Amino acid sequence: RLSESQFSVAGSTRVNGRAAVMLDYRGVASLPADIAWTEDCVTVNLPGRSRGRVWVDAETYDVMRIDDRLTGQFEFEVPREYARRGGARSMIIERAESSIRYARIEFDEPRESIVLPVSIDTVTVIRSTSMQRVRITHRLRNHRRFLTQGRLLD
Repeated sequence: RLSESQFSVAGSTRVNGRAAVMLDYRGVASLPADIAWTEDCVTVNLPGRSRGRVWVDAETYDVMRIDDRLTGQFEFEVPREYARRGGARSMIIERAESSIRYARIEFDEPRESIVLPVSIDTVTVIRSTSMQRVRITHRLRNHRRFLTQGRLLD
């Protein structure tokens, strides 16, 4: 999906004591919005309508952090079957931001090192008949790996 974004070098910095390269990106192909309704919930995917920054470890090329934000407001209609009595006929996403931080996690038996997310922060502001502000913070720790095996049956 690289063709959906344009990248540029934003400079260098240090993250957790390690040299890092910063890459900025922005969506270049505004694809149609994907809006899915289920009961009282709506999921909105807006490909090509975001911009952000990626921090990459200068030595290992591991992604250390990704920040992403919506480039502008997005308004969409509320279908009649999902509208509440006296509710708004449209909703406006005023702000949608996320920040994901990654770290290299070590596992034993077998010995393996994998880059995994360690924190995810999101902020969303949606306006309809009222203003909804949602901040969600996830801290991921004590990562575990589950090993399994399979077999083919004839």
